[in-house]
Amino acid sequence: MSVEKKAKKNSNWFKIIKTVVSVLLIVAILVGIYLANTMLQENDRIVNNIMGAKYYEINNDGADTEGLDLEYNKSDYTAEEIKTAEEDLNMRIAGEGTVLLQNEDNLMPFSQDTTFSFFSVNSKNISTSASGVASMMGGEVVESIKTGFESRGLAVNNDLWEFYANLTDYGLGPGSIGFGDEEDFSINEAPLSLLEGEDGLLESVEGTIPVFVLKRVAGEGRDMPRSMYNHTGIAEDKEKNYLELDSVELELIEYLNENFEDVVLLVNSNAALELDWVEDYPSIKSVVYAPAVGNYGLNALADVFAGNVNPSGRTVDTFAANTLDSPAAQNFGS
Repeated sequence: MSVEKKAKKNSNWFKIIKTVVSVLLIVAILVGIYLANTMLQENDRIVNNIMGAKYYEINNDGADTEGLDLEYNKSDYTAEEIKTAEEDLNMRIAGEGTVLLQNEDNLMPFSQDTTFSFFSVNSKNISTSASGVASMMGGEVVESIKTGFESRGLAVNNDLWEFYANLTDYGLGPGSIGFGDEEDFSINEAPLSLLEGEDGLLESVEGTIPVFVLKRVAGEGRDMPRSMYNHTGIAEDKEKNYLELDSVELELIEYLNENFEDVVLLVNSNAALELDWVEDYPSIKSVVYAPAVGNYGLNALADVFAGNVNPSGRTVDTFAANTLDSPAAQNFGS
């Protein structure tokens, strides 16, 4: 092939490539124009906000508003009244939302001269919010269940209260605080032997109403464990799930059942715990289900015990005798 023909052929290929590229660019431009006139038009406010553009502005500074009522949304409360209103609403929700699961022999409500002995290290940290910790919305949180009961004229066994209040090495783990190794679903209840080792402590419970506080916590980002294998050092508890009583809790329940005629079980958990075991302990006459009670709900809980409020709540879920019997349970906890 001559040099002239070769140059002419290369020129033709260049024109073809140039034409194809031009056509592709035109198609891309047309597609871009189409998208800009469809998608951007629907999202023009978002695009303008991102780019900091202002395409219109209304200024009514010069408008004559004399005689006009410009308070379109009037509050039912003054700034001074709102806190009291929030407190009242919280207590009504907590009190009327409390569920009386069982009340044999009409044990509840109690008279004003009743003294309560709160068992379990969890009694000093009743959950007030869904995540198991206190919320500060709406004002100061009622300090404790002891404070709440005493505000209603009910007495609390101070010896037992101080015993649990001073324990630092026991109590529920924070649950699903993260992922992997950060989760902690340990129950870590203070054993009966610890109470027996305190001179006169169990004797101080005589003549009072024992209240065992059963608590569990959980939150976003993690299922509760089907097995306690990674959350306990007690061999017999490793095969249990988080919604069961562990051996330490059972030992305390058995002690109360054997030594007292009237026992109250206070369930403080947003999860539906396994409670089939209650029927094995006839001294447990009353079972009160009080999940997250809110900032002022501990006062309302005291009102329930004193008979000032009717605990007319109902369960919103099924409490399974064995959680793992549910087919759905096979898909959580991993």
